[in-house]
Amino acid sequence: MIGGIGRHGRTKRDSRNLATHLLKESGATVEIVNSVAPDLRAVMSDMELARDGTTADAAFLHVFISPSRDMSRDELRQAGELVLRHFGAEEHQTAFVYHDKPRQGGEGGRHLHMVVGRVGPEGNVLPSGFEIIRMETAMRMAEFELGEIATLGRHHVSGIRWLRANGRADVADWLEAAHGPDPDKPTSAASPSKRQTLARKGIELADAADIVRSAWAASDGGRSFAAALRADGLDVVPGEKTGVFVIRQGAVEIGALDRIVKLKRREVAARMEGFENELEENQQSDGGLPDRVPGSPECDGGSREAGALASAPGQLTDGGAVADRAASGGLGIDPDEPAPATPVDAGVTSESRRRHLDEARWTTGLKGFSITAAMRTEMDNVAIRQLDTHSTLLPRLLSHQLVRLDWGRIRELAEDLRRFINIVRRKIRFGDRPKIEPQPRYSSVEVDSKSDAGFAIHPR
Repeated sequence: MIGGIGRHGRTKRDSRNLATHLLKESGATVEIVNSVAPDLRAVMSDMELARDGTTADAAFLHVFISPSRDMSRDELRQAGELVLRHFGAEEHQTAFVYHDKPRQGGEGGRHLHMVVGRVGPEGNVLPSGFEIIRMETAMRMAEFELGEIATLGRHHVSGIRWLRANGRADVADWLEAAHGPDPDKPTSAASPSKRQTLARKGIELADAADIVRSAWAASDGGRSFAAALRADGLDVVPGEKTGVFVIRQGAVEIGALDRIVKLKRREVAARMEGFENELEENQQSDGGLPDRVPGSPECDGGSREAGALASAPGQLTDGGAVADRAASGGLGIDPDEPAPATPVDAGVTSESRRRHLDEARWTTGLKGFSITAAMRTEMDNVAIRQLDTHSTLLPRLLSHQLVRLDWGRIRELAEDLRRFINIVRRKIRFGDRPKIEPQPRYSSVEVDSKSDAGFAIHPR
């Protein structure tokens, strides 16, 4: 039995997409509990409303349960209710969605989806974290209760530890008897995102995996296995790591061989031993290594020595000879005939390639490199202009320089610059005038005794 869980309902669009996905299957049956909502979209809207009254980010959990055998709806509901109890959500709003769909590699065609509200009737929010591990433990208990075979999960050890600590030693003993106390973690042929990527490119991973497993079972070595794959349009090539082989369809990489056939990497490498050498021999017999230049003597079937002899002065490839000098004094060229036209872009490819190689070499040596003031004074203007012509080199050089900067010194420089700018602004606005001693607001005035006392000005 396989189960999965994820948080959804952060946005209206997220909720709408999930509802569309659950209802797109023909014959989907919806059962709603702990709610008076009439349908799936209505109960999901109620869950969003409950979310808005709390600090929760997601409105509900999406749970799916897929058994390995044919189960009735009652059995699927029992498994779903066990999950609700395990998460403490037996009183939360829940929608059970039953799908009847043929399954790849198993008998169970009917499976269950659940949309569980994260906010309970009292406003309590289901805690987030470790949902995948808790879901895996709930699936092991459901397998035990419903008579399914024990599935090996990636969190087998932690699940057994939790079961023994919470009074389910019977399930823990059953799992240990089936898989041992600490088995190797299982691997999947591809992640869900990888499956979706392949599906968008028109490749069904399940169909390709069936072809690979059938070819693997019918072969006894790397050569026969590769031949069986080619008959169905697939290829096997060595991976980047030692002992890893990758299955491809054309230019699309499907997955690692050991993950698809579910065997240890060393077991796969032992059977494929010698396949890389055979592949290199086939490449050489089919026209040589890919780094040979088309049209060279090696690609034309000759050797380097034969090519050198053929291009020797005065020799033709068929063994004939040419005159060292024509009557006119040229190298076999008639001076009265016009010279062959030279393409406008002749030499551009080699020049561009040489420039890219120079940039690559310079960039490789840039680590830790910096142009100091003393170095710049020694560099002539020609060298500086040559450096400026390489547009891709300057940003990389700048990035290395920025890493080496003393930002504390730059902050001090910025403060000094700010103070200098303020001084300049004051001088521009008010001018650079000499300081004047402040004068008292009122000066003492002598009063004429003969003047009218009413108009006399007296100092304060």
